[in-house]
Amino acid sequence: MVIPTDFLLLLDLPFGTFSALENSRAQGWFAGGGVGYGYHWILGNRWSLEAELGLGFIHANYKRYECGHCGEILGRDHKNYLGLTKAAISIIYIIK
Repeated sequence: MVIPTDFLLLLDLPFGTFSALENSRAQGWFAGGGVGYGYHWILGNRWSLEAELGLGFIHANYKRYECGHCGEILGRDHKNYLGLTKAAISIIYIIK
């Protein structure tokens, strides 16, 4: 799956992964993949709990520009991220 990196402006990735994009605009692509593992616990007759963790890899290739709608090209860059991409806990109530 390829998503335009204009979407990166909406993401808040950990550890300053794309910190260079705070004062500039990026245009390009990124792609990734990963695996997830989850488990389901039955807590009672109607209650359950689920937990899931996902690990993945993301590669982004983009050009940086001065501002959001205009500006000169500042350069080309690429980033790789390997780590946690999903963490979820779900509380489930079964309606009978």
